[in-house]
Amino acid sequence: MNLNPVHGDENTQPLLLCATEDCTGCSACSAICPESCVALLPDREGFLRPHVDSARCLRCGLCTKICPGLHPGLPAREPVAVYAAQNTCAAVREESSSGGVFSLLAERVLERGGVVFGAGCDATFRVVHQEVEDAADLARLRGSKYVQSDMNDIFRRVRQHLGAGRQVLFSGSPCQVAGLRAFLGKVFDRLLCVDFVCHGVPSPRVFELWKRRLEKRSRSAITGISFRNKACGWRQFSFAATFADGRTYRETVKEELYLRGFLSNLFLRPACHACRFKEMKSGSDLTLADYWGVEKRFPCFRDNRGTSLVLANSAKGVEAFRSCASGVEFRDSDYAHAVACNPSIVRSSRPHPDRARFFARLETHELGGLLLRMAKLSFRRRVKLFVKHALGMI
Repeated sequence: MNLNPVHGDENTQPLLLCATEDCTGCSACSAICPESCVALLPDREGFLRPHVDSARCLRCGLCTKICPGLHPGLPAREPVAVYAAQNTCAAVREESSSGGVFSLLAERVLERGGVVFGAGCDATFRVVHQEVEDAADLARLRGSKYVQSDMNDIFRRVRQHLGAGRQVLFSGSPCQVAGLRAFLGKVFDRLLCVDFVCHGVPSPRVFELWKRRLEKRSRSAITGISFRNKACGWRQFSFAATFADGRTYRETVKEELYLRGFLSNLFLRPACHACRFKEMKSGSDLTLADYWGVEKRFPCFRDNRGTSLVLANSAKGVEAFRSCASGVEFRDSDYAHAVACNPSIVRSSRPHPDRARFFARLETHELGGLLLRMAKLSFRRRVKLFVKHALGMI
């Protein structure tokens, strides 16, 4: 068994929880530690892993008791209800990755005096989980972020708000939802957990190198990033970045090298290749996703601006979605069609055959060149991008 190798110093030691290939970096072990002696530090690939200050550790065993990677998860289940849905506010849907359902759910929670947690970007465009109490700030949490987020002390903040009697919406990847539920240790009626159909979480280190590359080539600081820009439509979305000098970088999903590497599974976290939380095993109340191919079944949703696939996994999830009825156009669907349109509901991403070679060469090779050689691109697109790369256009 390959136990977690992590960077640290002479005063810290690796925390021997689950195997490297099972650790999701959910942060439950760090959050539960009564002495706050478990830190999440980046490994050589840039993924956060637990590290313990052995001098302060009480050997209480709480971290191993709740680690989702050490214990059997929930059994596979089918959703209670399945919907195709679009937010009726065109502006919100345009800012969202698919149909804008998350924003409606969040707005309802905030209207009741609650608080919303989700992934956003900090001032340096590092993806971190954030807390929102004002609807005007929800834009920070909209849209996909194709990099694993840093949880910081979010689990403890969720527990604090629940203890104060407030309603909480927590949005995250399935493994993050599973980690939160393990950390809390009991079911809270006031907690609504929303996850998404996850392809896998990319390395924060690779994303940081990609940001630096964009800034170096543009000779200007990044002022904004969109992983799912819809300028070319929902079906052929783009990665877009704006810069301080007013220029914009945008490439579609078919040619953008970071997106190609992500979708080729070149730099995903090892646990993603055998995800323990597919088939609604995270315990979430709602699972959101893109409803690819929705127009074949529901022609009214063929406008190419985004449609959400909504899997309501509990009665609470059904109630939460139905509470948004005034702001959403939706149709009832079924689980079999949902899986046919989005197989990642049940299937993990296979590791790229050159994954180990990619990370080994990341120390000494230019990232763009590595992605050109290793990301899955047709010969025609590879030649086109090679020329653009040589000219400094990407």
